[in-house]
Amino acid sequence: TGAKWKNRRRIITPAFHDKELLNNFVDIYNEQSAVLVQRLASLKSEKEVNLYPYIASCALDIICEAAMGLNIGAQHDRNSQYVDAVLKLTDILLKRQRMPWLWPDLIFKILPQGRAHDRYLKIVHQFTKKVIDDRAQAFHADEIRQKRSAFLDLLLKQMHDEQLTLVDIQEEVDTFMFEGHDTTAAAINFTCFMIASHPEVQKKLHDEVDRVFGNDHDRSSTTE
Repeated sequence: TGAKWKNRRRIITPAFHDKELLNNFVDIYNEQSAVLVQRLASLKSEKEVNLYPYIASCALDIICEAAMGLNIGAQHDRNSQYVDAVLKLTDILLKRQRMPWLWPDLIFKILPQGRAHDRYLKIVHQFTKKVIDDRAQAFHADEIRQKRSAFLDLLLKQMHDEQLTLVDIQEEVDTFMFEGHDTTAAAINFTCFMIASHPEVQKKLHDEVDRVFGNDHDRSSTTE
């Protein structure tokens, strides 16, 4: 409902103004992007390559660590059941959006796509529920201070003040994760395609990176 959305937005908005949390996010971007670069460097350059699976895995690693404080290792094929469920669930949802005859739940639920949707959704919910339960226990035991803060920690801090339940928190984490990884991956993939289609622009970007980083290719990016 509108009232529910408005209340959740009020609770969540401060997370995107928390400097420490945002700096943690930048560290995650750097670490996971380095893994992506290593994976792309191992590809054969003389062949056409579909970058989307590589970018999507990187985006999923970033968004899950930023949202839940957990490195799921999608780029290293760890937690493969969860990663596979997320990717297949995303594919089903995108196809359903493009097929109006699948919009009615009554029809969708009896079709193979609908049954697969429910099966993958159950896997995702079980995984995030376990992560949230474990993080909540660590939070109450004051074990989070030694760990990198995540979006989930902000919600746990406000759990009592804002009368949030663990189910409420799971809804927000799932939304943050789903909405974040696919849209970001699609945008980056299209950007890479456009850059590759315009070599003169690619050269300008390469020159700018060289001016900023010089020969220090391992230097991390910052928020500046």
